[in-house]
Amino acid sequence: GFAAVLAFNRGTSEVIAGVAIAAAIIPPTVVTGLVLVLEPVSLISSALLVAGQIVGLIAGALVAVTLLKVEPREARDKAVAKRYLIRSVVLIVLLFALLLWLTWLMWR
Repeated sequence: GFAAVLAFNRGTSEVIAGVAIAAAIIPPTVVTGLVLVLEPVSLISSALLVAGQIVGLIAGALVAVTLLKVEPREARDKAVAKRYLIRSVVLIVLLFALLLWLTWLMWR
């Protein structure tokens, strides 16, 4: 209904995306800043929280692009886009594994 019409208005989707990113990144970043000032020993755990949010946002964007089948029109460009998508997925998996490993090391 109204939300769908609103989303297709000029510039609205960019605003919604910006608000979503801000809502996901700003709170853990503020916590990291507070931890840096109040308890620097715990800085790694709060920095991991911010890194996890960023990796999650990128992974979500990749999933959205894939599910919505956003792709170039030219065949040559499709091949290049597929290579970039594969590289991006591999990088996200590696970053996620690194975050899990660092978290595991901290809780040991």
